[in-house]
Amino acid sequence: MSAPPGRQGAALAPSAPAVLGEEFREQLLAALGSTLGRLPDDVVVERSAPPRSGSYGAELVTVRPEGEPAVRVFLKDFGECKHEKDGMRARRERELHVYRDLLAHVDLDTPRYLGASWDPSRDHFWLLLEYVEGKPLRHLGFEYWLAAAGWLGRMRAHLPRPDPRSNTHLVEHDASFFAGVARRALPAVCEAFPGHGERVRTILREYDAHIPHLGAQPRYLVHGHYRPNNIVMSHDSGRARLCVTDWEEAALGSPLYDLAYLSDGFDPRRLDELVDAYEAELAKTATASPDRAETLRLIRCLHVHRNLKTLAKADSPGFSEKGVEKLVSRSEEIVRGLA
Repeated sequence: MSAPPGRQGAALAPSAPAVLGEEFREQLLAALGSTLGRLPDDVVVERSAPPRSGSYGAELVTVRPEGEPAVRVFLKDFGECKHEKDGMRARRERELHVYRDLLAHVDLDTPRYLGASWDPSRDHFWLLLEYVEGKPLRHLGFEYWLAAAGWLGRMRAHLPRPDPRSNTHLVEHDASFFAGVARRALPAVCEAFPGHGERVRTILREYDAHIPHLGAQPRYLVHGHYRPNNIVMSHDSGRARLCVTDWEEAALGSPLYDLAYLSDGFDPRRLDELVDAYEAELAKTATASPDRAETLRLIRCLHVHRNLKTLAKADSPGFSEKGVEKLVSRSEEIVRGLA
């Protein structure tokens, strides 16, 4: 099944195994021991490239204890990356913290945390997760996008608000965060596509008035990059399971941040349906219904933020003027509606 209109994603090539032999085996079994208990020294360990991977090194490891069900492990290797990212250290520490300390204690169908092998002195950072077989959301029909919106309402309803004092790894979505993203967009566009600079400057003048309100929203756990490549629909356990992966941009902020990422690009009717799905899950535990007009206004502001965040990379290789024009035009339309 094809992705909804306007939703396309590039295929990701699997990574080859990096650490070989007995060293790999010892490190793997030691890390798994924290959640699976001590495994026999002669346990069978099989390695292969996963069907999907992302920017980091990855392996699918199958551990076969004699007389017990096999355990399939997704090994994410933060020590290998196809391209440099901003804040690499913070990203890996953040994702480890989310899986190990936050998601492991709630039933949200995210991949189970199985362990980690962490040695900064050797640039060695393995995150071990349950391997979940499934299709990314970008390959599925709109009914699954509604399920993804509902999952956000479920997370908002069932996950306690994190204490910022014990979650310092998470990005803080305060006013300075939104202002910083906005500030980076203008010089990037002016450097690469100067003909669009004045239009971006006008967008920023309109958008700036909304930044304090965005930064003042109640803080909940936010995925931070709730895009279709990071959402997998699985049926391998005999039931439908929506599985959210890749938490390296996790934050403390408005739960509508993720809904805005999911809904960006949809027409008003589809946007309303996605908000309906989110609020239907939220209503199962919430005592008061959110104000729909305010919800839509915040989502539209966050759509502008997302566009600006992308435009902040306009001076990077691979950006086209056509793509910049699309983002600028879309943002102009949104800010006119916010006036």
